[in-house]
Amino acid sequence: MLAVGQGEEEFSMHILQGDTILKVECDSVLKEMGNTFASYQIVQRPATDKKSEDSFLVLITNKYGSHLWDASRQAWNHLPNPTALRNEPLGMMYWGDSLIMRTYQGLYTWQAGSWVHFEMGGGLPSQKVIKWQSIPHSDLEILIGRDWVGLWKNDSLLHEWSLQDSTFSIDTDITFAQDGRVFFTSEFNYYVLNLNSLSVQSFATNNSDAVPRKARIHTDHEGNLWIGTHRGLFKINSFRFLNYLQKSGLVEAEGTAILELPDHVMMLGHNRGFSWVQNQRVIRTQQVTDTKNARAGRARFHSYARLPSSLEWKVAGGSLGLGTLNTQGALTWNYRPPNTDVLGVAHLGDTLLVLQLNQLEYRVKGRVVKEFSFGDFYRQVKVVEQERVILLGREGVSEIVGDSLVNYYPQKPRASSNFYDLEEIKGNFYLASAMGLFQWAGDSIFPAKLYEFNERRPIYDILLTSKQQVWLGTNDGVYVLEAERAPTHYSFEDGLAGTEVNRNSLVEDSQGHIWIGTNQGVSEYTPEFDMDHTLIPRTSLVSITEGNHPLPIEADLQLSPQQNTLTFQYRGLSYYNEGQINYRIRLYGFDTAWIPLNHSITQKTYTNLPPGVSYRFEVQSRLGQGQWSEPITSGFLYIKQPFTATVWFTALMICLAISIGVFLRFLYSRELNRRWLTQEVTTKTQEIAQSEEELRAQNENLLKINRELDRFVYSASHDLSAPLKSIRGLLHIAKLDKQAGQLQQEQYLAMIDKSVNQLEKFIGELIDFSRNSRLEPTFVEVNLFQLVPALLENLQFMDHFHRVQFSFDWGEGAETILADEFRLKVILNNLLTNAVKFQRLDVEKAWVIVSSRKTAEGWEIEVADDGQGIEEALQPKIFDMFFRANEGSSGSGLGLYIAQEAAQRMGGRISLISELHAGTTFTVFIPHQ
Repeated sequence: MLAVGQGEEEFSMHILQGDTILKVECDSVLKEMGNTFASYQIVQRPATDKKSEDSFLVLITNKYGSHLWDASRQAWNHLPNPTALRNEPLGMMYWGDSLIMRTYQGLYTWQAGSWVHFEMGGGLPSQKVIKWQSIPHSDLEILIGRDWVGLWKNDSLLHEWSLQDSTFSIDTDITFAQDGRVFFTSEFNYYVLNLNSLSVQSFATNNSDAVPRKARIHTDHEGNLWIGTHRGLFKINSFRFLNYLQKSGLVEAEGTAILELPDHVMMLGHNRGFSWVQNQRVIRTQQVTDTKNARAGRARFHSYARLPSSLEWKVAGGSLGLGTLNTQGALTWNYRPPNTDVLGVAHLGDTLLVLQLNQLEYRVKGRVVKEFSFGDFYRQVKVVEQERVILLGREGVSEIVGDSLVNYYPQKPRASSNFYDLEEIKGNFYLASAMGLFQWAGDSIFPAKLYEFNERRPIYDILLTSKQQVWLGTNDGVYVLEAERAPTHYSFEDGLAGTEVNRNSLVEDSQGHIWIGTNQGVSEYTPEFDMDHTLIPRTSLVSITEGNHPLPIEADLQLSPQQNTLTFQYRGLSYYNEGQINYRIRLYGFDTAWIPLNHSITQKTYTNLPPGVSYRFEVQSRLGQGQWSEPITSGFLYIKQPFTATVWFTALMICLAISIGVFLRFLYSRELNRRWLTQEVTTKTQEIAQSEEELRAQNENLLKINRELDRFVYSASHDLSAPLKSIRGLLHIAKLDKQAGQLQQEQYLAMIDKSVNQLEKFIGELIDFSRNSRLEPTFVEVNLFQLVPALLENLQFMDHFHRVQFSFDWGEGAETILADEFRLKVILNNLLTNAVKFQRLDVEKAWVIVSSRKTAEGWEIEVADDGQGIEEALQPKIFDMFFRANEGSSGSGLGLYIAQEAAQRMGGRISLISELHAGTTFTVFIPHQ
């Protein structure tokens, strides 16, 4: 890469080789020229054949002579000026292998160490040529004169084009693209000569700073045009769109309805006026006077229509009303309806249709001959099949049939409506809507698929071109549909002026160019500039690092087990559009598939890579959804196995294990003999010790049983004697109280009966305790729905039983459970009895809820009440034998102990949650058997 530049009093040249910048020695040459020079120029020397590349010369000139620096030899050559030359040279160029000097006196060629006059031949005076350059890889030369451009071949002018531009000069620059295009400049314009179609056309840039005067231009291998000016460096990556923006001279950026006038004058509508464009220049603008409504968007220019018998167009101008546009582009406003806007115009024969907010007018020669009113809102009026009047609205499509309005709605909800345009394509009607492309057939409106396009995105305009292409204007650029081809998408990134296309803004002009009005400007699509070629980025692997240590990229390496974290940095180079570059990477030996990445991720780190594997990194890049580049790969990177995983380590361990085994065998044999001598003694000693241990355990168990028996006898005798003593006392009192009446005697009998019941209950608990201790569980299906009510029926004579409201909740699969029926009755009877006994009498109505549910482990039965509750400090002892949580209780303290023992005999357990004065919930868990 060569960089050349000059300041006011200096000249500098630098060469970029790899990553090194080298300065070219120029001081001695400048000193020889008296430290003054008129200009410098980079001269391109064409390659001699297609296999070699062009080379470059740097020319410094002044009135004393010229110095040429040859890039291939990196050396300076002095070329004195011709003796007849009165001024400094205008420049140099190559004609084939001949170096040509341009001067005001004509052309000179360097031969045998001196300059001689050069005649072009073919009757063309050399003074007429301002620029002359060979076209690489061809036998053609391009000639540029004051106001013309031509192609020269075999000493004759092959083609000549006269241009309406006389500003070509020695500052004109030329560059060649690989696809057969030649770009050149004048003082005010950029031009392109297409060698394939033999056509010359001017073009403009979107940036006002990229002025053609003295601009240096260059094309790269991708066909991008680079423009260097004193104001910066600019790039044009696509010539398919020429954009007209507000800074290009438009009234405003928003482009609405577009119309072609005679002499290829394009009239561009906006929200605040019109712009007229001709020959790629804005030649005139007109702003609207209704600035208030223009700011609100109501002065938008919606559509145009021309009657068959008229040369003038009618314009729908929103709040400005109905206008008339003549062939010279003069616009007058004829009619402004009160309190409404003109939203669209169309013609039905010689009848003008004028769409307003709430009505459609039929006008003939300026007079309203018919009005059709409606309550709905319609965006556009269209005439199809020469006589059908169609209205496009927010909720559907309507057709005026006689004096009636026939409505058609989409098959899906009306929220998918908002129709903007209607176009007939191959005998079918297609609708542009907020939810995508729809088709209208008969009475049905349904989502459509056209030429493989079926995206559900807003579509605002449809255009059928003369080449039978279908253009769709959407909220993300345009889609071009053709038969037997995939849809082509052009967006802002592809050179379109804006992101969203407006309604009624797709127009094909008489030259086959497509005009597109967007939210940020108007684009002109030029088919001959749309080069259909595939660009593939140049992909490179920039670096490989292990930690902070760089590694060779292409070398095969062996890494230590600790070097298992690798970072790969890669890059895809394309000047077309850097933001569209996508990557996919793969680490061979680790990744099983390609990993897609976007353009912002150009580095990948792999950590803790397994050892003993050869890895190779691969990367590809592409532009958008284009073709992938060839894979760029690193060398093979083998991470060694740790020594502990090698064959040598395994062999060493085997030898060591054998040695240890032999030694241990010796020790074992000696130890075996010693153990055999003492085995008999130790065996007898262990038998004696074991017998002593068994006796000691049996003694401890007997002591425990005795303690429990003592406690049981004490408590049982107390609980048995207490009712008997009570009965004896009551009988004694009855004998003494001979005067007692019948009522008093019944009270004594009731008290005796209570003591007998208490004695009977305690004896029953003793029986339950005995049966639970000595009987093995027998599991059968128990129906809780039948069991619980039966238990409650036995409790109905308890005090305050009828104050309790019982409810049940049997979970799915938990109404019938598998349990020991006897033990389950003991458990539930005890819990229900306590719930009734310890209810709160200070509430109006007590409640008890019995519920069950099935879990993955078993069944859970809950008995919940709102009773007196249990103090938190007493809860851990609640299942102890003879423990009473309530000092005023008349129970024996065996109930919950027996219930817990019964649950444990079934493999389950009982747990509780209780709060004093708030209630208690007991949960019985019985596991699956």
